Amino acid sequence: MRKGKNDSFAVLVICNFTEEICSDLMIGVPYEGRYRELLNSDSEIYGGEGEVNPRTRITKKAMTDERPYTLKLRIGPESVAIFRYEGK
Repeated sequence: MRKGKNDSFAVLVICNFTEEICSDLMIGVPYEGRYRELLNSDSEIYGGEGEVNPRTRITKKAMTDERPYTLKLRIGPESVAIFRYEGK
């Protein structure tokens, strides 16, 4: 996760270097709220299989990866997805 000078601009980059779909990937994040997928290299427009996150994802209050909030994501094989934090 990378952020700007304040918490209102942050991006989350997820890389899946395996040949398997991660259909229920739980990722810990530091900020509560909504995360919107900006880019997914597995999108069909890039020649991928279409394992994308079409809706904005909302965190759950649950500790994962030593972070207070959790996102449940779907990441295709050998792909990269970029999410932007959109606030509460």
